[in-house]
Amino acid sequence: MNDYRALTRCPITRIGDIRAESEINEITGLVLLKQEKRVVTSPKNPLKPLHVFGIIIRDAEMDFIYVTCWGSREYIEHMASKFEIQSIVRIKNPIVKIKNFDSDDEVYRPWTPSDYCLVLNEPIGLIELTDESSRPDLISLASFPIRDHNDFYTLEDLVVDQRNKINQDANLLFCIREVKSVQEIKNRNGQMRSKLELIIFDQTKDYFKLNIWDKELIKFASSWLVKKTVIFAVDLRLYFNEYTKCLEASTTSRTIFTVNPDISEGYCLYKHAKTCQFAQTLPIIDQIKDKAIKTNIESLRKSLGQALLSEFVLIDAVITSFDIDSNLFLFSLKCKRCNLDVNLISKKCPNQNCKGQDIGYTKLVNRTLNVSDHTSTLTGVKISAKLFESIVGMTIEDFMKLDDEAKTRLKWLFLFERKRLLIKVTCQSSESDENAFLKYYFKLINIDELYDN
Repeated sequence: MNDYRALTRCPITRIGDIRAESEINEITGLVLLKQEKRVVTSPKNPLKPLHVFGIIIRDAEMDFIYVTCWGSREYIEHMASKFEIQSIVRIKNPIVKIKNFDSDDEVYRPWTPSDYCLVLNEPIGLIELTDESSRPDLISLASFPIRDHNDFYTLEDLVVDQRNKINQDANLLFCIREVKSVQEIKNRNGQMRSKLELIIFDQTKDYFKLNIWDKELIKFASSWLVKKTVIFAVDLRLYFNEYTKCLEASTTSRTIFTVNPDISEGYCLYKHAKTCQFAQTLPIIDQIKDKAIKTNIESLRKSLGQALLSEFVLIDAVITSFDIDSNLFLFSLKCKRCNLDVNLISKKCPNQNCKGQDIGYTKLVNRTLNVSDHTSTLTGVKISAKLFESIVGMTIEDFMKLDDEAKTRLKWLFLFERKRLLIKVTCQSSESDENAFLKYYFKLINIDELYDN
């Protein structure tokens, strides 16, 4: 017994050797997961918020552990800025804690094989970036999945049995078909969250949507390449999208990605991706129009008062107001890589990491428009940059070169022209009360000509 106690008091350097009484001066590992920073309010001291983020480090195929870092905003931002997912880091002066499997923390944390977790507290707990060339053994772990090589569903499995898969977690092996631009979305609590939408595929299905929510995972996924990057994803949440009427997947706080996994199934998918041709399908906009509700503005208002959550609607109406006569605050550009504002004139991103790279930018129309029919008027309707360019018959870049008088003349070519408008209605809250209409926002998705029957 004395020999055992002496052993546990010796400094530990490997994750697999950690025990309840272990003393750890420092431990080195590969970062499998890095979660975005968040603020927690303590019931004991609600006026002093706590800042925290979590990571998982790994130093062997089946040895990885969750690390929580607590401290002031400055301390947490400093620690988090030092490294990324797949970096090699040195954890200094952590506290060893036994997992409480009944706590909410463990329910929402990723699974790890260790019975313990590590905690870093300000100021003694530190995270330091380590030179990758000094630990090639850890770098090789980046391509080793944390689940068995065949512990995943095919996309076809999900679609065939989607009724039983809704609200379930699933592991998937897939390749990237499309990486869309990052969106900023307001949730029901009024908080802004970043979302990255991916279109993925495998040998059984060539189109499936995956939404990534965590900012650190979004940053990690922004480097994935179309038809070249294979991903083994653990603990994705499946849900049914009421807009598209399709099953989709989303990341959770438990999700971990392994890039280009070193397994035979991954190699087979990579070979398939290099030569596959995607089948032509009905355009998404046509699928949406087929399922949209035909209505008028007054009926739409009444349905919103009954707490309709979200929907696509078709309305025969005219655009009555759209202030595009000057460029001031009319447009903005977002970097496709980091989502920062791009200079409208130079088209350059201010982020140093994006300089010298032909990354491109996403165009946004900042002003809203009003539409009216014979029953009422709908104000504050957003419009996409692509649809704006379709309406004015030129790119946003060319439109900005016009003088104000030319913009006004162009505007009157489409104002008060009766069209069939496809509008996306999205709710900020599921509550139903007399002010429910104010909690919705609207986006013009498509415009079609109206023909007499």
